[in-house]
Amino acid sequence: MLSVFVKMLSVKMKLYQLSNSQFLNTKSLITFTFSVVFGPLSRKVNKKSFKMSSKSRKRLKKLKIFWNHSQKYLQSIFLIGFSLFLYQNIERYRDNQVTNFKFQVPFKNIPKTSQRNESTKYILFWTSWWNFDYWHMGASVLGEDYLKSIDCPVTNCIFSHNRTFLPQPTDFDALIFHMGSMNDIDDLPAFRRDDQIYIVANEEAPFYSRPDLKTEDYFFNMTFTYRLNSDIFWNYGLFADIETSSIVAPSRDVKWKKPEIVDDPELLKFIKTSKTKMAAWFSSHCGVASNRENLAKKIQEFMQVDIYGKCGNLTCSIPNIYSQDGRQHCTDMLNTTYKFYLSFENSICTDYMTEKVFLNMDNYIVPILYNGITDMQHFLPPHSYINVNDSSSVEDLVNYLKYLDKNPQEYANYFWWKKYYKVIPDTNPYTYCEMCKRLNNWNVKERRQVYLDVHNWHSRETCYDMGNNF
Repeated sequence: MLSVFVKMLSVKMKLYQLSNSQFLNTKSLITFTFSVVFGPLSRKVNKKSFKMSSKSRKRLKKLKIFWNHSQKYLQSIFLIGFSLFLYQNIERYRDNQVTNFKFQVPFKNIPKTSQRNESTKYILFWTSWWNFDYWHMGASVLGEDYLKSIDCPVTNCIFSHNRTFLPQPTDFDALIFHMGSMNDIDDLPAFRRDDQIYIVANEEAPFYSRPDLKTEDYFFNMTFTYRLNSDIFWNYGLFADIETSSIVAPSRDVKWKKPEIVDDPELLKFIKTSKTKMAAWFSSHCGVASNRENLAKKIQEFMQVDIYGKCGNLTCSIPNIYSQDGRQHCTDMLNTTYKFYLSFENSICTDYMTEKVFLNMDNYIVPILYNGITDMQHFLPPHSYINVNDSSSVEDLVNYLKYLDKNPQEYANYFWWKKYYKVIPDTNPYTYCEMCKRLNNWNVKERRQVYLDVHNWHSRETCYDMGNNF
């Protein structure tokens, strides 16, 4: 049936060729195709200009019957093909447009309010951060005074989580959506300005922060996450140069000083007299994706590991070790008693490393890392940590830890970097400053950017299934 249609189509196409042998334009082609598919064959034959044998007439009659009966099938084929054609072209169009997700139409051109100061960048935290409205802000509004207090070079930004701070959501220059708190499509903005920036924020691994609502496609212009390739990097800790206070890491382009031997008699004395225990681990979540409990138990088979919190049987002798006072008490205890801390993440994902690493490196304890970062030099100084993945087996790892335990100087050399760098465990000031700088340098009209599929970018495919391979 299809071969007959193609043959007849090729015959009729000759009638629609131009004198210069170029095919008709798209409009003519569509008109022609509709005439072939939806128009029945002519029932009239000009006998004066066309003579047929009786045998040919019979064949033509059969062909007419076949054609008229098969038209509905050809129409279906055409409509399916034409729909695919339209879909592909619409997708190409959408790939080059920033669209309103809720209605999938171009931005509404909303006039700017007269209450706006055009030299100021207004940023609204549209969602909560989990169950916290304040997003670690400490106030409902942060503005010029705050940015000056943290020595930010750009101060023309105002951050707020109050949706009524300006008359309309469209009055803000940027809206921030926490990925783990987006679960209600009716709570999304109905309109947005054509130059308004939507930012997706996330600091947790995909296993614990993927929303029930899939709203990300063609919706966001910027990323604000723990991934190193984010537009704005949101990490749990930073390293700064002691002399200049400039941020060194995490960064995709970092140059560390070379490790050196530590010459510090007081530190050696502290290690020998105070740090009498091997390793500790605090954990509030058990049965997580990384199977870190299995690794900790495997290490326990070869050396002492004290496990505190819900996944162990030890406490810090205070009711709540997860409160601010309790955490400081436990940190002090770790620093004075233990040589190593198990910095095991709940998910083994690209670039995912949480505060437990930085909080302990701010003291004198060497972290044992178990995470999904393949190139640690982008995050931490060399020879400042021990990576589980660098050992061929758990037993090999434990043997090296025992070697450091018996050699205080070798252990002390893991703190060489403290002479040149300092840990910044509170990254909020840096984050607000970076966001203000980025928004001031962002020109939407010149650099139109949209993320087509944030779900894939922040999916479980960026994580590793560790199973029980320990």
